[in-house]
Amino acid sequence: FFCKTLKKLIIAPNTPFFYKNILIKNNILFIEGFENINAGYPFAAPYNAVVTENYLIHKTNITDNSILQECKDLIKINVKQGFTRCSILPFKNNSFRSY
Repeated sequence: FFCKTLKKLIIAPNTPFFYKNILIKNNILFIEGFENINAGYPFAAPYNAVVTENYLIHKTNITDNSILQECKDLIKINVKQGFTRCSILPFKNNSFRSY
């Protein structure tokens, strides 16, 4: 339901109100993306991207357009895994570890 970019938190429009309320209560600014999260792959993965200072790493044909727009100046690395954030851990100096 969430993607943290360099400047914004982007959430799915159908993020449960419980979680939206937590963000609001904690003064965490967010914008809503375009795609709802739905059951099953790839419909559950449009916000599961890795965003670093230089890169947007995701299966870009399923990435929500709001993320693509927000990260338009970053280098896009298209990968086969749509659940990218669940399988890559970014470290400093553009180093990554996959699981």
